[in-house]
Amino acid sequence: MTHEEVDGGTSSGEETEEILIHSADQLENYAKTEEAKVEELIKAVANSGAKVIVSGAAVGEMALHFYERYKYITFYCVFLLINLLIFKTYL
Repeated sequence: MTHEEVDGGTSSGEETEEILIHSADQLENYAKTEEAKVEELIKAVANSGAKVIVSGAAVGEMALHFYERYKYITFYCVFLLINLLIFKTYL
């Protein structure tokens, strides 16, 4: 199992399985950094002009918060996505 030390909230946990946090300040900085990254991604989608998000995987609470802030309609439909892909292949 890999791990990474969080130093001042500049690390990303996306590429590792475990993050070691040794103080409350590190935890707070990490949470702020992750929140900023999620907002940045969703803001980029908003700037593209999209109004609806269709997800083939579960959507996290933080992402849902920002989807709501940017007035998105969000769908979580694995079967819908599979059916659309199958339907598209027969067109």
